[in-house]
Amino acid sequence: MDLLLAVLLLLQDRSIDDLIEKLRSDKIEERNDAATELRKRGEGALPLLEKASRDPNNNLSSAAKELIKDIRDPLHAESAEETFRKMDEAIRTAKTLRVTVRFDFTRGEKKPDFATRPGAAVLLKGEDRVAMEPAAPADPNSKEIEKLVSDGKEVHGVRGYPPKAFRDDVMTGFTRTGLGLTLYIGGSTRMGAQQPHGGPVEVEISTPTLKGQDALGRMLAYRATFSNREVVDVVLWCDPKTRLPRQIIASTQGEGQNLQHFCDRYDDWVLNADIPDEKFTQLLADVSQAAKVTTARRELAAITNALGMYEIDSGAFPTTEQGLSALFTQPKGAKGWKGPYVAGPGVSSDPWGNPYVFRHPGKLNPAAYDLLSCGPDGKEGTDDDIILGRGARPGEKR
Repeated sequence: MDLLLAVLLLLQDRSIDDLIEKLRSDKIEERNDAATELRKRGEGALPLLEKASRDPNNNLSSAAKELIKDIRDPLHAESAEETFRKMDEAIRTAKTLRVTVRFDFTRGEKKPDFATRPGAAVLLKGEDRVAMEPAAPADPNSKEIEKLVSDGKEVHGVRGYPPKAFRDDVMTGFTRTGLGLTLYIGGSTRMGAQQPHGGPVEVEISTPTLKGQDALGRMLAYRATFSNREVVDVVLWCDPKTRLPRQIIASTQGEGQNLQHFCDRYDDWVLNADIPDEKFTQLLADVSQAAKVTTARRELAAITNALGMYEIDSGAFPTTEQGLSALFTQPKGAKGWKGPYVAGPGVSSDPWGNPYVFRHPGKLNPAAYDLLSCGPDGKEGTDDDIILGRGARPGEKR
């Protein structure tokens, strides 16, 4: 096997050598064909091209140097503005898109640390399907990104974000100011007051210029101005081989403040691959389930408060037999009752249609009461139980 590999490598080197020799040809077409083939060989051709770049023949050495530039940085002869335009076009015309994004926020001179930061896998299909699901953080203590999914009618997982605006803001984030900052502005300025907002975040940018190049790619610099007059200075790292973003840092400075940096890192771009509709359907189901859990926790907290007021007025909690209906209908013999303490009987059932479990005295805490939802499976004592109130055991989910 080792001998076979050595033979194949030798043949490859001879093939590259033959192509380099053709760069000496007097025929333009033959030289161009050889250059095209050498570009296709990529980094495998670099060692012999490096040798050719030192050849006494000026034509050969010049051609080799240009090919080395082409292989190491295919965009070296392209203006920053042209690179940006082609990147933007590739993303915006893609029928489907998948990428992993990690976010960080820093101040002053502190560098981003994406290795320990939360991330999200972003999926986009057509004009109406966008989803974000958490990508496993390298640091287990890092907070996960919550799931969001748009079905074209509603963005599930966030309140008041019109689907078209959400999709357009995602695109603006990828190609202008970074996903983190764009969704932050889109959310905080228009959803902060719990009011649905209209169109997408609008951004105008200056002509991109080439700031430099490092291991991540070409660094394009420009100034972005949001419709709310927020101005940020942006550096976008563009992969020289794919023309897709690798990193975006948008920096802004408030009056009397240090520089603030919204930082995104992009990995594993895939454009125009098949994304089954079932993927969005499953994510939608996950988001719906998570919303029900949130609702259950909120209702349990409200019932807990209501039980506290009942105890103050009546001198004791309702009995198991009286149940939670005692919070909206006065039980017989209940002195001092000043209810109703909740809006109505609807509070007796959890989001899955099962009655909330209430016991007084409790089994989990005989000195007080038990209050819980049996969760999605409707069975008490399983891992998805949602437990609040004085009967909660140490370490239980709350």
